[in-house]
Amino acid sequence: MIAIIDDDPVFARKLKKSLEKYYNDSEIAILYDFDEDFLNRNNIEVLFVDIELKKGKNGIDLASRYRRQGNENVEIIFISTHENFEHDSHVAFPLYFIRKAYFRTDFIDAISLLDEIKTRKEMPFILNNKIVKLMDVMYVESKGNNVFYRLKDGSKIRRRTKLSEVEEEIEKFYFARCHRSYLVNVIYVKEYVLGKELVLKNAEIIPTTESYDAKIQEVFMNYYINMRHIF
Repeated sequence: MIAIIDDDPVFARKLKKSLEKYYNDSEIAILYDFDEDFLNRNNIEVLFVDIELKKGKNGIDLASRYRRQGNENVEIIFISTHENFEHDSHVAFPLYFIRKAYFRTDFIDAISLLDEIKTRKEMPFILNNKIVKLMDVMYVESKGNNVFYRLKDGSKIRRRTKLSEVEEEIEKFYFARCHRSYLVNVIYVKEYVLGKELVLKNAEIIPTTESYDAKIQEVFMNYYINMRHIF
């Protein structure tokens, strides 16, 4: 489901009408307030949130809290009449920021990013006769002559190969080599302690070494520029 949270009914209907041209098979709901009960009862894939809601409510704070409650995979897109909120909105890790004054161009950019992310999330590959979505892989660990793909559901899949070969296969999909034994999918990284460790969103800690710092930062930069579109 796609949810729109905006207390301006005219703009909310305009946004819904525009979305229906691209997502005619998806249910699109309009909410005039940040209704967490509704969001939690439904499978929200994309959330459009107006930053300035009625009664002084801040859409950035509400969306940040919603994301911390286990909704890391929801794509959040902020909408506002004021561009100066753009920087503040980054705490909620939004996909994009739509400026109402530039709705047409910003909306098209947001749709393009959503399509790219959907393609990457659903991209399948085969591991030991199992079909796995690449974006379900949190990290790859090397042990001896094998590598282990750690999936977001907690399972692991073993493959007999070298980590360097895996790196060549998937590094363009924002996997960072951070250690001689680890490749990490940066979308699952919550915190990066330079030269020491990566803290994942599930609280797992992956070691890093200084020799890989430049490469890690390069992958993060490419990811945020190309996928998260931080300005």
